[in-house]
Amino acid sequence: MISAAAKAVRERLGSSSAAELAVILRRREVTEVPWPSDLDELAERLTDVSSVSEAYRRLPLPSIEVLSAVELCGRLGEPATLDAVCRVLDGAERSEVIAIVRDLAELQLAWLSEDVIVPVEKFPIYGRSYGVSIEQFFDAAALAVLRPMSTKLGLRADGPKAEVVGRLRSVIAHPAEIRALVASAPEDEQRLLLRAAQTDSNLYPHPVYLTATSLGAWSVQRGLAMQLANGPVSISFEVTLALLGPDWTLPFHRSAPEYGTGPVSTGHVESEAATRLVRIVELVSNIIDAARATPVVLLKSGTVGVRTIKGFAKDFHAESEDIQMALELANMADLLHVQSPPPPKGRRKTPTGPSTLVPADTAATWQASDGGARGASLLQTWWDSHYGFLATYNEITDESRGISPRAFRSAVIRAHQKLAEGTGFVDEAGVECMLEWACPCLQVGARRDLLALALREATLMGVLALGATTPLAHALIEGDVYPAATQLMSSAHTRATIGADSTAIVSVRRRLRWHDSSTALPTVNRPVPQRRGGSTGRVCGVDSTMDCPPPKCSPIYRNSRHPMCPKH
Repeated sequence: MISAAAKAVRERLGSSSAAELAVILRRREVTEVPWPSDLDELAERLTDVSSVSEAYRRLPLPSIEVLSAVELCGRLGEPATLDAVCRVLDGAERSEVIAIVRDLAELQLAWLSEDVIVPVEKFPIYGRSYGVSIEQFFDAAALAVLRPMSTKLGLRADGPKAEVVGRLRSVIAHPAEIRALVASAPEDEQRLLLRAAQTDSNLYPHPVYLTATSLGAWSVQRGLAMQLANGPVSISFEVTLALLGPDWTLPFHRSAPEYGTGPVSTGHVESEAATRLVRIVELVSNIIDAARATPVVLLKSGTVGVRTIKGFAKDFHAESEDIQMALELANMADLLHVQSPPPPKGRRKTPTGPSTLVPADTAATWQASDGGARGASLLQTWWDSHYGFLATYNEITDESRGISPRAFRSAVIRAHQKLAEGTGFVDEAGVECMLEWACPCLQVGARRDLLALALREATLMGVLALGATTPLAHALIEGDVYPAATQLMSSAHTRATIGADSTAIVSVRRRLRWHDSSTALPTVNRPVPQRRGGSTGRVCGVDSTMDCPPPKCSPIYRNSRHPMCPKH
């Protein structure tokens, strides 16, 4: 049976135009296979807990604060009208709230109905805990706990539980009575209660045994704080609001904070993106050629060893992380697959050899396709993957973070998209500052290592360059990356420097530094060494063979640490 929330969404979908439905499908990402067969199934997907949670986690801070205000109005027992929401939000204007609700309506998370904001689900009050309702505590507490509480407050303790709860509610469920009761507490107890109201509603966040003389016992005995079975001690929602005062409001951040940005050249951004994309396609192709000649031996753990990665990096004149990225892309795109050793013979119990990586059947087809198709396939593989490509090599466990690497990289790219054209982030701190406003549920402050990895992966793929988004980023978000990849691959060839021996030399950055063009170091495409299965490694029609190094240290190599530089 369809839920009430799904029914409400179904009614809205039925009155939506084709363009509005397209916006919903694009923004909510609920069209995975199998496709929804009708509007009823689409409404169920849109109201599914995981789908709603995923959409909520991508919201910017102002939208989350509006939903928090809606929840606060509900807890206060009043309808979430526009005026009520504006009143509980610090300095929010009616027009601002209307604009935010319209955006939430596009996502089918909340909408206006006769001047009342109707959320599709109950959302939490963001930022901190304000405690559970006193009614929830009364429902969970035994009568043996409530009777002594009534006695401490000078109330009658006889009668059934409903009568005892009714007497307690008359004292500790209204702000004026609560403030009067707190005023009669010892000074240390008052400070403890006020600190909890201003922070996270917890007197003791962890289980604790309270004696009659313990700090906090006075509040528990009178119902100002709640503890069940020697567990954590916290104050209720009603006590929190009473101590915060009648003038307290939720914060409202209508605009993003200041963060470091600077001008960037659009041409330089596109050139960097093209170079990066050509380079990653070339590395994947070279690794496939090398594995075709000599299978890549895996460790017992099933991973590629560090020595093998460093060997590839030396042979292909690349950084280790470039090789790691190329290996993971080839594996995730089904261009390489693991070949198990032959089974043991006779009485042997262990395999006769290690597992190896060899080219898959699709590798030859991929290598024979045009450059745009190869680049687009690698980009889409990276974008759709729920796996952190560089995480394994940096000892970061994605599963412990509670958020998908795919959602994280999407948020990082979308945060860059909020910058004006021709503008880029100056440093990583600016990206973090923007993300704390554009996607606060990421809690990026506690995930700086994942942020660094997402930025690095996006840079290696050519999706970000010089702190700004490239045409590849826009194409990935729009869902059609092939035209952008084809154009950038073609432009990379036209910008290639033709050396004296008529071979192409494509410049690429070794390690991107924000707005520092002096770090652009060249990479000379060389054939795969024969010990790894030599290949001319043609990439998009550009012959990557090179017979000999330049006769002298030309300007393109001077003051670099490139291995072809005669100084090194």
